[in-house]
Amino acid sequence: MKIRKPFRGVIVALGAAGWTAGFAGGAHATAILTFGQVGNGSPITGTQTGSVTTIVASNVPVNVTQIYAPVVLPPVAYLNLSLTSTSGALSIADNYEEHFQGSFSITYETGGTVTNLLSGSLTDSAFGLGTAFVISATTPPAANVTYTSDVIPEADLGLDRGAALSFASVDPLLSIVDGTFASFASSVSGTFSADPPLTTPEPSSLALLGAGLFGVGMLRLRRA
Repeated sequence: MKIRKPFRGVIVALGAAGWTAGFAGGAHATAILTFGQVGNGSPITGTQTGSVTTIVASNVPVNVTQIYAPVVLPPVAYLNLSLTSTSGALSIADNYEEHFQGSFSITYETGGTVTNLLSGSLTDSAFGLGTAFVISATTPPAANVTYTSDVIPEADLGLDRGAALSFASVDPLLSIVDGTFASFASSVSGTFSADPPLTTPEPSSLALLGAGLFGVGMLRLRRA
């Protein structure tokens, strides 16, 4: 079925949330932080200069809706983002694709102390059309996604790692100028994932489990 062009951007926008979840890590990855933008504005700025595009967020208020750490979520955190295109943009299957790399941080401040909820770097591709696109990065190689955090233990930030940033309400519509994404403004949300080690039951817990199973077995024998 051929989709008329006016509706392609709408379909991409509706699918952006699904892309974010799908690209945010491998089969064993666990979401370690999810955020959404506060308000309905377009604080993300994409700036085309010649054949290079930069995507920047400066202290953008966000709501952290989930984090893989035993902490009270702050009412508001702040996103900083700096990404630069590293390859020419292409038109693939009626969508646009371009590679980006750069850094991000999500922090909050209390009593003059800044806490790094999650920060790091990512390298991979942007893919989308019309009013929405997603920048996703996955490992391997390990350098594609790196993390540091003041609240999530380093052991919980292991491979597989993934990052997906969803840009919506892109204005003007996503396009290619001089071989790169044209300048735009947009909103943002995102999901970051990693592969925390499996929790191994303590010996005492295993003993209690064994005793419980033994008790159930004895009860069944008595009833028989």
